[in-house]
Amino acid sequence: MLEFQHAYRRHLPHIQPLGAILFVTFRLVGSLPAHIQAELLAEANGVKRELARLNDSQEQARLAYLAHKRLFGRWDACLDSMTEGPHWLNIPEVAQIVVDSLHHFDGERYLLDCFCLMSNHSHLVLQPL
Repeated sequence: MLEFQHAYRRHLPHIQPLGAILFVTFRLVGSLPAHIQAELLAEANGVKRELARLNDSQEQARLAYLAHKRLFGRWDACLDSMTEGPHWLNIPEVAQIVVDSLHHFDGERYLLDCFCLMSNHSHLVLQPL
């Protein structure tokens, strides 16, 4: 049976399985235009509605996984192709600040496995301690 850690920040629950390895993506504010964000969110909401109509929980889980994978790919492709908006992480001094920040709590609050900085977003894999 999975054990979960519950934490609350700003009245929002953050639930994670104990010992979980997490894949995190973060992006710079303004890195995606509002109309693209709205389009991607509308697509995700449409997928949620479609999945809610399914009665077979195994099929629902299978299709949810595939949809999540596809939607993540769409968000990532949009971020990768943006020529407009902020690209602060292209500046070596700014990128170094982010790298130093990622390493700051490594071994204390989490184990940082790997990360990748792009010009307007980043991916990392870590295990909370």
